[in-house]
Amino acid sequence: MVLEAIRFRSRLLGLAFLEASDLPRSHALLLPRCASIHTFGMRFPIDVAFVDHDGLVLRVIRDLPPRRFRRCRGAAACLEAHTGELSRFLRRPIPPGG
Repeated sequence: MVLEAIRFRSRLLGLAFLEASDLPRSHALLLPRCASIHTFGMRFPIDVAFVDHDGLVLRVIRDLPPRRFRRCRGAAACLEAHTGELSRFLRRPIPPGG
């Protein structure tokens, strides 16, 4: 299940301050209109995919630890999931190391 962050507060906080067990492995967070993210306040590492307006993956960041900032020029949205779980939410699997 993909949860969508559409309100200001949910976009600002994202997955921050959640315990890893608070986000089921079968869930991810979609941040529309998003070309940059932060992991300040995060309590577990995540995998991130930045996608363009057509849903094409532009950049994948695996195992992003807390207290980081990442951006991707041209991204229209960002998808965040538990480390190792990102591929299940994308149309096409991410190749190893991709």
